[in-house]
Amino acid sequence: MASIRKKGRGYEARVKIHGTTRSKSFATMQQARAWARSAELDIVATPEPVSVSVPATTSTTSITLADALKRYEAEVLPKLKEHATLAGFAMVFPPAPGKHRNSAVAAGIALPV
Repeated sequence: MASIRKKGRGYEARVKIHGTTRSKSFATMQQARAWARSAELDIVATPEPVSVSVPATTSTTSITLADALKRYEAEVLPKLKEHATLAGFAMVFPPAPGKHRNSAVAAGIALPV
């Protein structure tokens, strides 16, 4: 959502979408409006970065989906408010332990069922 306000002799355009804020000052209202439109499109078109951490001692090809789900259940779920209702969710459809490595899944390789 863009907002434009008078600031001294110029105008300040401010765009805020999904927590991302950008602002810039302009001499005319028309310049501010044009920039605000392009900034809105730019923010919407730019994907948000995703952060994934893997322990340095573990190779990414040696982690199975079952290992990842067990680790999530042990490390992340206890911190959630809904932990009691989510306990055991990771093992509802347990994958065959060690059968498929995550590198095959990440590469989009069709795995046998």
